[in-house]
Amino acid sequence: MNPECYPRRILLCVAGLSPQIVTETVYALNAPCAESRFVPTEIHLLTTAEGAERARLTLLLGISP
Repeated sequence: MNPECYPRRILLCVAGLSPQIVTETVYALNAPCAESRFVPTEIHLLTTAEGAERARLTLLLGISP
């Protein structure tokens, strides 16, 4: 399987109150030691209402809760 051949590469993450799982997963998928790199074109996050708010603040706006 060659991921870059696909126009849409969706990363689905499930997070509670720690949105860091998203950044850690993206890093691990692209780490220099990774056998093949996977760069998502979309990231979908499943979480709670409070988790969504924390993700907006920390991941999109860079604000620490």
